[in-house]
Amino acid sequence: MPVPWTTIITALPGLIDAASRLFKKADRSPKIDPSGTESEQVAAIIKRLEYYESLEMEQAKLLQETIEQLQNVTVSSSAIARRANIATALSIISLITAASVLLTK
Repeated sequence: MPVPWTTIITALPGLIDAASRLFKKADRSPKIDPSGTESEQVAAIIKRLEYYESLEMEQAKLLQETIEQLQNVTVSSSAIARRANIATALSIISLITAASVLLTK
């Protein structure tokens, strides 16, 4: 079954861009200052948890986009395989028809 490279190549830049944004955002996580007061540290921890929660949501969206694009590739592959099977069947029928014409002459 041939791979629909045009579908993969058109989807690839969007996935790469989204992944690079996630990596950059993960590097900018809020830091916890150990020299702060206890309430400041708790607030920093809460802020950091909220940050990672939003990052997780973005990762889930990226995963969903990836799965949808994979599903589109699968559907395209199935359609191409179906067309290839039809072309093969038509080729066999044409070959049989041509052979029968040659044999009847």
